[in-house]
Amino acid sequence: MKKNNIWKTMSVWLRAFWILALVFLLLGLGTLGSVRSTGGSYALRVQSSGAGKEPSVIFHVTEPGHSDDEDTGHVHRTLYVKRVLINVGNVYSAIDPLGGSDANRSATVRLSRSTSETSFYNYVDLVVSNILKASEAKEGEEAPKPEPADDMFNWLEFEVPEAGWALSTYGWYQLTARGQNVLINEIVFIGNESDDSGKPIVLKAEISEKSNLPYGTVEDAAKLIDRQYIPSLA
Repeated sequence: MKKNNIWKTMSVWLRAFWILALVFLLLGLGTLGSVRSTGGSYALRVQSSGAGKEPSVIFHVTEPGHSDDEDTGHVHRTLYVKRVLINVGNVYSAIDPLGGSDANRSATVRLSRSTSETSFYNYVDLVVSNILKASEAKEGEEAPKPEPADDMFNWLEFEVPEAGWALSTYGWYQLTARGQNVLINEIVFIGNESDDSGKPIVLKAEISEKSNLPYGTVEDAAKLIDRQYIPSLA
């Protein structure tokens, strides 16, 4: 008895349905994990006129799985900070948190490094622009406030020397804002495995109690490091 080919006996519409289903399945599997949430956010604020110490967030960066030795703070492997990425939200002033009608507002985010958590001297600056999308006003109407763009793609990178910064020397990092307040969604310190593979790894980052937080608690500032991963879009 001649067996019928199931595919040939299907109607054209049924075949099209299964082909589309397969395409969507493959697309879903291919992009799975490529875009991930940046979690919460925390605002870096500029120093107010006449205020004392500059607002800042201080990070202690160590190797993954490392527990600080109370006496020495010893780093057990020769690791280097090779990249520092931040996911930036809106740039805004204290007067107009949404940036007003100026979608081109910009600010400077400064990353300083040191051998201790009390004095920071070496730094790199990163100029960031407002990600608010400008909206056009209809004739005779007031221009609407800009709307935030998709924060999944707002990864920026500080300039780090090719050799990197040795964790045994520079284990403390300070983040500050200049010019305007900046909403930061995430900061990630990336190193390389010390073996021959040189595989990129996410270094462990913790918020120091010596941070001069502009508001909230250390737990609030920890939103800067609540989704630690290497973004595939960076």
